[in-house]
Amino acid sequence: MDSNVCLTVSCDTVEETREFFDKLKVGGRVNLELREVVFTECLGSLTDKFGINWFVVYYPETAGR
Repeated sequence: MDSNVCLTVSCDTVEETREFFDKLKVGGRVNLELREVVFTECLGSLTDKFGINWFVVYYPETAGR
């Protein structure tokens, strides 16, 4: 059963975003592969092996904060 909760993690680099996403998707289900969207060059969505929904995103404007 999937959760009604969705967590979002904002990473400092595109590489960090890809690494975090790849680790979370093991045993889970990818809902949206990492891709470029209007507001960022790297965004993805998945449900991890525990049924928790995630958005993983790179926000260049907030990196390092």
